[in-house]
Amino acid sequence: MLQGHVPFGLHKQMTVPVNYITMLRDPVERVISLYYWILETRADPLYKIVKGMSLSNFADSGFAIASNYQTRLISGLMNDSGEALEAAKYNLGLPDTIFGLTERFDESLILFRNHLGWKSVIYAKRNVTRSRPNRQEVAEEVIRLIENHNGLDIELYNFAKRRFEEIISKQGPSLPREVRKLQRLSQIYGKFSEGLNTVRRALPPQVRASLRKGLRIFRDH
Repeated sequence: MLQGHVPFGLHKQMTVPVNYITMLRDPVERVISLYYWILETRADPLYKIVKGMSLSNFADSGFAIASNYQTRLISGLMNDSGEALEAAKYNLGLPDTIFGLTERFDESLILFRNHLGWKSVIYAKRNVTRSRPNRQEVAEEVIRLIENHNGLDIELYNFAKRRFEEIISKQGPSLPREVRKLQRLSQIYGKFSEGLNTVRRALPPQVRASLRKGLRIFRDH
């Protein structure tokens, strides 16, 4: 498995069948979250640059990650042209592409599980940007600025939402029940994982390393 911000097209270099899995996010939410994530993450390559910027400066910076970035990656063309938008829409419709929506996270995981034959999809939240404001707290002119720089992503996201609804409608009446079950189990697992991480942080480094190794062996078997 290859994971990360990987552009569409790597399958051309592979000699085995490839599935693409991606999550699309509301473009305005994505840019707001990204900006505050960078401010919280000193190890991020852009931290030293972005820490001196306001959110509006960041949105207007010309950085590729702040402007139609989802269209760039999903199209594989790495630009924000009309051609890239059409390519991204086409790629989302390919049989080997499975996509979800961050705002419909639990339903997306159920779709991934059903499509790929996964046994379990319970999860714990990670990398939560705690300092970011809600969208309603961001000035309207900043929202407009973000939208102006992400017009293609907004169109792509709306296209993806429509297709997602079509896919969801074909899943049958059991889907809401499966989603509720996933949410309950993930809430329990999240609390357990949070407690375990608290214990880990209190342990000496060598003990943490041994614990990770033991957990890895247990998981693999």
